[in-house]
Amino acid sequence: MMHNHFVTQAAGSDNQEPGEAGTQVERETQNIKYKLSGDKIISHDPLLSRDVPSLSYFLRAHGSMKPNHWLSIRGTHSETRTRTVYRDGRAETETYEDTIVDFDFNIDLSHLLELDPIFYTVADNVPAYRGSMRMATEENGPTNTEGRRLVSSDEKSAQKRWLKESRRLGLPPWMIPPSHQTGERGTEQATSQSPPSRTIENWLADYCASQRTIKDFKLRKVVYGWNQDALTQSIHELIWSTGYQHEQPGASVFIKFHSSPTSVHVRSSSFVSKIFSSWILIALFSLILVFPFLWLWRRYWPEAGGKWGVSGVGFPLKRWELLGGTFPGDTVEAARARLSATPGSQAEAFKRLQAGLGGVWVLQGTHEGDWFRAWEYTIRLAVRDRQGGWLTRQVYDRVHPNVLASQLDRL
Repeated sequence: MMHNHFVTQAAGSDNQEPGEAGTQVERETQNIKYKLSGDKIISHDPLLSRDVPSLSYFLRAHGSMKPNHWLSIRGTHSETRTRTVYRDGRAETETYEDTIVDFDFNIDLSHLLELDPIFYTVADNVPAYRGSMRMATEENGPTNTEGRRLVSSDEKSAQKRWLKESRRLGLPPWMIPPSHQTGERGTEQATSQSPPSRTIENWLADYCASQRTIKDFKLRKVVYGWNQDALTQSIHELIWSTGYQHEQPGASVFIKFHSSPTSVHVRSSSFVSKIFSSWILIALFSLILVFPFLWLWRRYWPEAGGKWGVSGVGFPLKRWELLGGTFPGDTVEAARARLSATPGSQAEAFKRLQAGLGGVWVLQGTHEGDWFRAWEYTIRLAVRDRQGGWLTRQVYDRVHPNVLASQLDRL
């Protein structure tokens, strides 16, 4: 795994002492007010913007809660229709394209988030919001806001593209872009040249110490581990194999993975800060032409606005762990034989094993190939019967070779 101050398994604070202090913080944060706005959990409670232990407890409590995670599959086709319209008192017939929804169903994946969440902070050389309204890096170690290097618009765009790409590929959210990698790639992850110089608590202290008027500390919640591109392609091929494309020429299929909530935000308690958290207030102040000036003031005025987007929580659908007792050059067959003969380890022998750096690795969680095998029959039925809503898995009692699932096995 990564360095301890880069990735932490525990849901509690890294430096919180048990007993009286922990109980007091828990008691003080019980009545913290927050709201769910879209896919965001937002709190403007003033305690969280001045007290680091309370802020840490709140973020870790809400951050460690597993998000809802699901897959949506939708198939549509277009039909040309005619209608009568009246122009200048005369009836005319015109044609138009109408989109017909053939099937539109969801599959819940939330129960697959069995593994412990992982809290992380981004590397020093990764563009991120570090207390100002522009992305910056901190390659030379901890410094004040003015000492952090502001990144260019090209670097900002490249980082946003990488976040989307890494999520589609199922990579851990703390991984850095290939152009920044200097470490050796292992079975699951690559590290940066050096771990971050700040822990999550360090960044929380930086947030609480800031005197900016409109502050926003963001903790991302990211589900990872599955190669969404590969799984999406297999589902597309499965749907086309049902004959749907021949029945509906020109049909389109839309497949998307969803998570909610996607982030936890702690924002300053000022009224101006609350405006930016309310679409109603934004619309109201836009009507009287005040909001555009507030936006410009927050964006450009020194000490007005500040964002912190340096930390998050990863929820793995699967991960590879190095088996104890294995060694470099060890084979899967030999490791499986030892596990089968060792009392208490027989269950590990039936899991997916893979030879890699340091020895043989065992899969924890659910592999996308195994999930696809379990749901292939149900998806096929849903497409054939033009179903909608949430699906319940249907069991197919015959075992047959599955080429599409086998393509996913190499992931």
